[in-house]
Amino acid sequence: MQSKRWIPVVVFLFLNFSQAQDGELEYGLMAGLNLGQFSQKYPGTTSNNRFKAAMIAGGYAQTVLHPQLWLRGEFLYTQKGNRIESTYTNNEGDKTIYSNFLLHYLGLNVTGQYIPVKNLVLYFGPQASYLVSAVWKTSGDTEETSENITNDFKPLEIGVIGGISYRFTRNFEVQFRYEFGLSNLFPEQEASYTMQNRVMSFILAYNFAD
Repeated sequence: MQSKRWIPVVVFLFLNFSQAQDGELEYGLMAGLNLGQFSQKYPGTTSNNRFKAAMIAGGYAQTVLHPQLWLRGEFLYTQKGNRIESTYTNNEGDKTIYSNFLLHYLGLNVTGQYIPVKNLVLYFGPQASYLVSAVWKTSGDTEETSENITNDFKPLEIGVIGGISYRFTRNFEVQFRYEFGLSNLFPEQEASYTMQNRVMSFILAYNFAD
């Protein structure tokens, strides 16, 4: 339970830091589509990874450090995961099993934002995510099953994000970002199996600026 406490604490500290700056402070909401996939080294498998469509939503606060440099903090609910197609052969021929992993996270990131030209933003920074729950569903030539596998994964994930956004009006912007997970999602006792999150996101954001 103690792992959960860092999230509101860091958000509170960031917002107070932002309010202390001389620059403009802006708030906004964001939502969009995640396309997730595991980058895994799983010995002895012939499975094919596929993108898992999921969602991302949350809010942000940002402040200006320089006309071309901003600092943004985001608090997000984000779904990550993977679809796996596994093929095997038996007396009836080739069979395919579809496995869907859906991981639910609360995440916090802080990014530096660089504005090379008006309305265009490049950004990069660290992200920390706390696993709320994880579900594994299988279907195909076997009976469809669903299982809670939250305890099979590490609760805390560290990664980096980078992306590009374009503000096409004062209040609306579109974003494309890529998340590169650094943490092995498996517990330490299973460290021989390595797996990290890889997520592409397409996001629409609304800024409350006047």
